[in-house]
Amino acid sequence: MKVVDTTASRKSGDNVYRRLSDVIHVLEGEWNVDVIAVCSDAGPDPSKARRLLLREKPWIVSLDCYSHQVHCFTSFMSAYGVNF
Repeated sequence: MKVVDTTASRKSGDNVYRRLSDVIHVLEGEWNVDVIAVCSDAGPDPSKARRLLLREKPWIVSLDCYSHQVHCFTSFMSAYGVNF
């Protein structure tokens, strides 16, 4: 759909929300798609972005990415010598 290089931009919740809103606008306006859910990292910035989105569109399902959380947990545990 679209790739945005955010390397040089600040990763604040407000900026993530603006990017997310832009993508939803394209999906709904140009692709004629109903967005019913979003999923993101559970970090503070994406979480804030999802909270802001829910204020605007309370019917959207908003989820943390549990596979990312499992990866973070297993990486953390592996750093301490825990084998899975």
